[in-house]
Amino acid sequence: MSRSDHSQGWEDYFNSLPLATLGGIEIEAHKQRLASENNRIFSGVGDIEMWQKDEKNVAIRSALNLDNIKTKRDAMYFIHQQTSWSVLETSTEALQQLLTAYSVSPIFLEALYSFGIKVTGDDDPYYTHCEERWDPSLDIRETCYILRTYEKHGRAGLNEAWSLRQSLVYQRHSYETRTTTWIFVQLFQCCKNALWDEFRKACRLHLTRPHILFLEIILPSWRWYYDDRRQHLRHITEKAMHSSVIQKPVDYHVDFTDCQRLERLLEKLSLSWEILKMIECIVHMLQNSNRCGKPLKDHESRHKEDLHQLSRLISRVRAYMRTALALQRCAERTSILLTKLLDYRTVDILHTNTKALAQIGIEASSQRHHLKCILEETRMDSRWMKVLAFVSTMHLPANLLAAIFSSDLVYIPSSAADNSVVMLSVRKAMGLYVILSLFLTGLTIMVSYLWGRHLSKPVRVH
Repeated sequence: MSRSDHSQGWEDYFNSLPLATLGGIEIEAHKQRLASENNRIFSGVGDIEMWQKDEKNVAIRSALNLDNIKTKRDAMYFIHQQTSWSVLETSTEALQQLLTAYSVSPIFLEALYSFGIKVTGDDDPYYTHCEERWDPSLDIRETCYILRTYEKHGRAGLNEAWSLRQSLVYQRHSYETRTTTWIFVQLFQCCKNALWDEFRKACRLHLTRPHILFLEIILPSWRWYYDDRRQHLRHITEKAMHSSVIQKPVDYHVDFTDCQRLERLLEKLSLSWEILKMIECIVHMLQNSNRCGKPLKDHESRHKEDLHQLSRLISRVRAYMRTALALQRCAERTSILLTKLLDYRTVDILHTNTKALAQIGIEASSQRHHLKCILEETRMDSRWMKVLAFVSTMHLPANLLAAIFSSDLVYIPSSAADNSVVMLSVRKAMGLYVILSLFLTGLTIMVSYLWGRHLSKPVRVH
């Protein structure tokens, strides 16, 4: 079906509604939103499940036949999703024809926008929808709300064991024809099973009975949800209360991740309280509807019983709300205590580091003084080495003469022993001695020079 066909279908739907139903409704805004979000909400394929009873009052489950919608009988319609946050398994055309056939008010569309593909699993979780419309001219009452609750998803490997689920419940009752039409979007499976048992067994369901049934089924899960939240909170509170201010080798491991876990817990508790507040508004709406409605004579006793059950349900909802607030207050106190503990530990670490730095400064000062003393001693040793080197240098000529005269290179001839004047004789090897001495001296100087250049080259670090 093309986009223009979809637009025409919605145009026909809005044109079919009575003027009283359209009071205060921004039709153009709905048309634009339905056109832009059609692919996000609808898959384009799939059947709408229908429950009705035949002439023999036998319950029948079947797919909706768009060519033969019987509006003069009680009926229940179910629109499904593969997952909680996927497209609706139906076509735009099917829903348009269903809404047009029963002249369903646009309050249903307001709730429908909360379904379809989401960017994340908890998109717009704070949005609530609970509305009732009464058309005196047609003697028709419409009720529409989104019912939310937490369920265990049963998937392993996830830190969070609970998922937020939602269902759309729409009821249209005509007091003139005494017929009731229900439309459910992604009704909780446990509620659907219980509703089928009631629908199959009862000759005719009372107006408030399905609402009470749904609430009775989903409310017990809140006890276990808050028990799970309480256990998470107790674990963090125990760490915050029993951890020592100065961290010991054997102690609780407390860090910033615990603060993050606590903030996530506070956010979930806050959201759960808002959801329970919405459920309380739904029960109030149902109570007002029962008090202002026109009960049939054969249903007066059932009417009073429903009011009594709604009073009990609202008491249970308020009890869970008090639990949520109590856990919130406990979590807030734990958050303050945990923040102070981490602050104290941070100050203690800073103090310890300051003492360590001061000690390092003292040791550095001591080492600096020690190095100064070593430097002074080295300077004195250097002076003495210079003196010794100078003395050694001054004795070199005498050592050279002593070495020459102590060798056989210079001698006194025997024939000159009796002469008064002593004549020294020099052997021919004296020339060779001088040449070798000069050569070796030059070689030594050259090797020392080359070795010094080699050592002075910078070392490359790869």
